[in-house]
Amino acid sequence: MYLYILCKTTIFAPTKYKSKTNMRKKLLFLSLLTATTLMAADVTLQWQSSLLPPSDNKCQAIGYDIRANLEGNAFLLANYGSINTTDETTFLGNTLTGAEYGIGNSYNPNMVFTKVDSLGNPLWMIHSFEGYFCGGTYCPTHDGGAVLAVKFRLTEKNKQPGATAPYMTLVDAADATHSLSTTFQDVNFHHIVLVRIDAKGDVTRVTPVWTSPVVPAKGDKPAYDVADITAVMEDENGNLYFQGGQAMDIALGTDTIRARHNPDWDGNSFSEHCNSFIIKTDAQFRHLAHTTTSNTLLYDRFMLSAYHNGAIFVAGHSKADSLGGTLQWGEQQVAIRDRCIVIARLNSDLTCTHLNALQQVRLGSLGGMFKQLSWSPDGTHLYMSGSVIGGFVLNGDTLRGGLDEKGSFNDGLLLQIDANTAVVTNAALQHSNLLNINIGAISYNDTLCVLNYAFGDIHFTCYDNRLNYVGTVSLAKGGGSSTATGIALYGRNLWLGTRAHGGADFTIGNQTIKHTPQWYATLSGWRLTSGMPLGIDAPAVISDKAEKIIIDGKLYIRRGNQLFNALGQQM
Repeated sequence: MYLYILCKTTIFAPTKYKSKTNMRKKLLFLSLLTATTLMAADVTLQWQSSLLPPSDNKCQAIGYDIRANLEGNAFLLANYGSINTTDETTFLGNTLTGAEYGIGNSYNPNMVFTKVDSLGNPLWMIHSFEGYFCGGTYCPTHDGGAVLAVKFRLTEKNKQPGATAPYMTLVDAADATHSLSTTFQDVNFHHIVLVRIDAKGDVTRVTPVWTSPVVPAKGDKPAYDVADITAVMEDENGNLYFQGGQAMDIALGTDTIRARHNPDWDGNSFSEHCNSFIIKTDAQFRHLAHTTTSNTLLYDRFMLSAYHNGAIFVAGHSKADSLGGTLQWGEQQVAIRDRCIVIARLNSDLTCTHLNALQQVRLGSLGGMFKQLSWSPDGTHLYMSGSVIGGFVLNGDTLRGGLDEKGSFNDGLLLQIDANTAVVTNAALQHSNLLNINIGAISYNDTLCVLNYAFGDIHFTCYDNRLNYVGTVSLAKGGGSSTATGIALYGRNLWLGTRAHGGADFTIGNQTIKHTPQWYATLSGWRLTSGMPLGIDAPAVISDKAEKIIIDGKLYIRRGNQLFNALGQQM
């Protein structure tokens, strides 16, 4: 059932672009008619748990990505702040402590990584109690565990010249500790660490990635942060792919991945002076192959990657610099002018087969951000979710967003990408008066639901498989302070990550959380009771019950009458 509201000003209006058989289509602007939907019982909140920092208002808690696996469970990576070792944080019924920060007027971020079922019961939880957590990424593995790529540095209290101290100590589900140490010598380096976790929550392997301590071209001392891993993927054979960016050389074991030399880099903001890389390893993090971009930078902090059926897709930003205006990846190259959206397709042997760029039209210093790259159920398309400032040129047409003269508006961005050619076939922008960011897209039969937040209001925006706008469902409201952080779907079970802080109460579904003076993260579980939001009932409903079967020595999952490989991709 739909309720149509005629609006005087545009609050939430998608702009649609469609490309078909190389024919240009006129842009369709939906600015005054906004479709909303009566939720009824289509999406029902089942449970929620908040990750609250200690009472000191200097501390914060932040939730990162949420992902589901083939068992019907979900993973969450997050952090929580601490000032002293006596500070306690409660999450999903567990009490966690953190590291002592030391001198200074701030707090220490600590890592927490948990696996939960559809009812919100934690199956296990891993956390750090030593080291300053700088963020990370992960992927679930086919054996029920996960692989993380995280970054840590020394806490302030351990920055003692010449002293050796742990920069990371993890406590796994069996209460075993896993530590890595370093000696502080004037620079507090960020250390990349690869972590493998089994289905029981035990840490089975910890491998650091070496980063170069060499002084940058224009610097006078080594940079503290020279590389990042922003995506982890697993293929059907258990091999792993780590994708990211580097401004200096890095190494995994004895294999060195050389960075593109940039004479303009002074050691700051490495993400604006770097090349992209992908490292392929076996399940034990042993180097098998790697590839890098050349000639111009590819912004690592906005990089996304996805694997399916022997192909790797990478999406991100690129920008021309003093070294040239051509982005090259292997034998493929594309011209770059100012800032572009770049999409690449690689085979599993890391050969780049397709490389495309969309020229951005923008004002201001930012071009937007990318949040998720997800597959359509049939594997023919990918969906890239994020935001863009200004707009971009697609097949000669300019898809322009809503911005002021300072370029301060973010429009929610959704791109549909062909899986064979890495070409954008459809695009949609979602306008708002201030901020609009798409966090992730989930596909359910012929409906695409995009998690979106706009100035505190968190929505589902629904499209058909051609990106035609269907309607909007409100999930949460936070008075301008709330953001969405992640989404995962398995069968009819949905996990949602949000973030909010003081100034207003936070309402999620039918529950209200009283405001606190700090930022806090919330994980919630929902149930789709009629196939999808907006009352769209799918005729071929995916069953919640999964059956593991072996065909020709490989693991497959049968759900109802549908067959999926070990990565959860429909066959």
